[in-house]
Amino acid sequence: MFGFTGNGQPLVLQKTLNLQSSSTNEDVWINSCTCNIRTLRRGDLFVALVSEHQDGQGCDDGHDHINEAQRLGCKAILSERPISGVNVPHFTVFNSREAYGVLCQKLYGNPAENLKITAVTGTHGKTGTAFLIAGILAEAGRPVGIISSVGIYDGEKMYPSIVTTPPANELAYWFSRMTLNGCKHLVLEASDYAIDQNYFSGIEFDAVCLTNISADHLDYHQTVERYRQTKLQILHYAKKDAVVICNADDPIVHETIPRIAQPVLTVGLQRQNCGVGGILLEKSRADQTFYITAGSETMPICTRVIGESHIYNCLTAAAFGISQGIDLTQTVRGIERVESIPGRMERVECGQRFGVFIDSAQHPENLAANLATLRDVTEGKLYCIFGASGQCATSAKRQKIGETLCRMADDIVLTAESLTTERPNRSLCDMLQSVGGTNKVRIIRNRADAISSILARMKDNDCVLIVGNGREPLPKQTEESFPISERDYIKDWLYENQSAYQPLY
Repeated sequence: MFGFTGNGQPLVLQKTLNLQSSSTNEDVWINSCTCNIRTLRRGDLFVALVSEHQDGQGCDDGHDHINEAQRLGCKAILSERPISGVNVPHFTVFNSREAYGVLCQKLYGNPAENLKITAVTGTHGKTGTAFLIAGILAEAGRPVGIISSVGIYDGEKMYPSIVTTPPANELAYWFSRMTLNGCKHLVLEASDYAIDQNYFSGIEFDAVCLTNISADHLDYHQTVERYRQTKLQILHYAKKDAVVICNADDPIVHETIPRIAQPVLTVGLQRQNCGVGGILLEKSRADQTFYITAGSETMPICTRVIGESHIYNCLTAAAFGISQGIDLTQTVRGIERVESIPGRMERVECGQRFGVFIDSAQHPENLAANLATLRDVTEGKLYCIFGASGQCATSAKRQKIGETLCRMADDIVLTAESLTTERPNRSLCDMLQSVGGTNKVRIIRNRADAISSILARMKDNDCVLIVGNGREPLPKQTEESFPISERDYIKDWLYENQSAYQPLY
């Protein structure tokens, strides 16, 4: 990471951070820092971070690379504990991850101070809610950037994203880009890992949205209470007057509300006295219509994304809009302008008389909710193509997914094409263990072949949910061809193989 303060001057380290100890009384000036030994350049400040792995298995300790950092020519060392044999200025802090976040922001000229930042956190619904909030802000004429698991929009262009929340140095970089491009607002997804690893140090949030906290999503945190405590840590970065929007229907979130010191605005479909509520009117494969109620105002809204979880996302986004002084009519228009969200119950429509949906649901509860939604609007057979990604990390979770597929879908194809972190055979075996004895399950290892096979079998009023990690393109078919996205592959197949008849809706 490389950057300068807003006035073009480097930083005096001793005046920037609250240090525990210092090996020198002289001012140490820095204009660049890194925590990655592989990217360290001569003259950088090396920050030794202790970072846990996202799977909860072990950690990386930057203190082990201090000698190598000196050999590569670092200007100074910042660590959490004293280290012997350091020949450059050496400083210690209580938490080097927090210090690193502060340094990154300051070296880029504190761009976060020029943005009104909304953080969206929770087990599920972060991406959908973030896009809907951005839609509301755009409708209200407020220039907005977005950082999400499906892409980063810097005010001019959308860039692909690898992780849900980038680390502190990349956040500072994108904040700077958005500020230069005229953004006044930023909506970002805040993963629990990013919260736990202090990615947001040096940043203050103007609003926080808490979508839900699932008791089944404990791969990293192990216990519900530790998971809840991590989610609540995001409020350490919220301003005192920041509005916190909570899904009151989620039992763990509802129990959490009394612990929140900031102003709270609740949303819900089931509980009375929520600040923003909703009532479902009708739902089809093409769209769903529901009422949004806020105080004495009630307004119908029609969204192209279907499912109860999307209604909750819309209510959360609407609550945000209202909290920002945007009237309900404009708020609804902003939500309706978001016609699809990549990989989130994304409908592929090419005039066919059956439903095709793409989703990245790698958790059993998400998968079950999406299949239930499609079952409600499907008169024919419900197909599911499932390819596990790195998120589907444990054997127990894969077996539970297999049980969910077997219980809720009529025809299932398991494909290993999208696997990234382990051997396909092991993952498929785990899922097959829970669906033994059924003739509903087939294995087609090539993902393109799996999709083509199901689409060719579908009849009028059938529906298919195609589940994958939502990020990787299908591989080249020949040496001369280019990689193609799954979405484009499906569209090309439908246009080439379907008769030119009119859609049902």
